[in-house]
Amino acid sequence: MDARIIFNPAAAGGRVARQGPQVHAWLMEQAVQAGVTVEWVETQAPGHAVALAEEAARRGDGLVVAAGGDGTVNEVVNGLMGTGENRSSLGIIPLGSGNDLAWLAGIPLDPQAACRRLFTGDTRRVDVGHIREASGRARYFDNGCGVGFDAQVGVEVQSLRWLRGFSMYLVGVLKTLVLHHQAPRLHIWADDWELVRPTMMLTLGNGRRHGGGFLVTPDACLDDGLLEVCIAGELSRLGILMIIPRFVRGTHVTHPRVRMFRARRVRVVSPVPVPIHLDGEIFATDAQAFEVTIVPGALRLRV
Repeated sequence: MDARIIFNPAAAGGRVARQGPQVHAWLMEQAVQAGVTVEWVETQAPGHAVALAEEAARRGDGLVVAAGGDGTVNEVVNGLMGTGENRSSLGIIPLGSGNDLAWLAGIPLDPQAACRRLFTGDTRRVDVGHIREASGRARYFDNGCGVGFDAQVGVEVQSLRWLRGFSMYLVGVLKTLVLHHQAPRLHIWADDWELVRPTMMLTLGNGRRHGGGFLVTPDACLDDGLLEVCIAGELSRLGILMIIPRFVRGTHVTHPRVRMFRARRVRVVSPVPVPIHLDGEIFATDAQAFEVTIVPGALRLRV
């Protein structure tokens, strides 16, 4: 088996660059033991991992590995899905701030332990989400799509390079609370029914954990062919502060301003531009019409 390792030195605000030599050494040791031919490549700019992953998949590499954070994983997933009929498996060496997909899949969050398992683990089929704007721009996501408040958190987090992990996302939440807490009246179609309501935050989860520690869609499953949808209605700043701990625990599902359901296809129209994130990476800052669907079993994940 051939494997391409896509290492993102800019992950976690560039802090993982110095880990490269050690991770490379761990990988080479495991590759020799497993009899795997490994190619190590580093990303040069945002979006580069998409091209590197697609190239590896098209030439038939059995394993394409994202060594970085959730953004790197998202890019590699888009590269693999961009081949049409992908036959490569996705591997993950978690080096980022959130590492949500690795956590969800049971991949060790310790990089050395993840390297040890990489060439000997099982392969699991998981679903992938897909979003298409009215303009035609489209992208895949592996864990979640967030609209409104949590997407704005993603915008704020981009400036918090001095923090890492859950604390970074928590500070992003507090900044968004002060600066942005609008609830536009979204028109939402989900499978065969529709809803119109003020919406502070809309999350469509393939996985249950987002932002490194928020259980926004706590009953989502990576391989059930469904999106779990969370709609948080209009809340005051105090109301948002009070509900945040419930999002951490996943107990917000019983809050009177929260609605949860599952769907295969969700279409949204907003009267005002809204931000959207995919797996924590900003997809749009001014979307007004888009559709999100689930692609069942589209990805082979090495766990």
